[in-house]
Amino acid sequence: MHEVKTVTVWRSNMRKIVALMLVFMVPGVLFAQQIESVPEKMTYDDGYAEGKQDGRRVSQTQWLAHGCAGGLLGACLGGGIVFLLASGDSPSLIPEGPQEFKVGYVEGYKDATKSRKKQKALIGAIAGTVISVVALVVFMRTWEWELKWEK
Repeated sequence: MHEVKTVTVWRSNMRKIVALMLVFMVPGVLFAQQIESVPEKMTYDDGYAEGKQDGRRVSQTQWLAHGCAGGLLGACLGGGIVFLLASGDSPSLIPEGPQEFKVGYVEGYKDATKSRKKQKALIGAIAGTVISVVALVVFMRTWEWELKWEK
């Protein structure tokens, strides 16, 4: 008799648990399907933002070297020329979407890569100019030192 009562209690509790699971799970599943069916926004601004984000991920370290070389060779003028030559890159892969999204993506990507190139070129130009000024000061001090000893 004791076993029958335990099985009956267990079955009634199990029915309650299943009923609660259904009450909470069904709306969640329906809501999740509804969220997935909402189309993603694909406007020009969305494409521009995504392109800008992807463009920021592209490494522009070589422009640091270009700027440094320009700064070493021509001080501010050489670094400035490198800074002005920096232009935006076109993306190698454009995501699917409407035409306005693609146009926005390309423009955002170009703007981001151009901005990063200019930033790296400017940092390199400043570093190159500082290095060349320090080298010139050291050279002039050394040359002055040799002249003092020769007299």
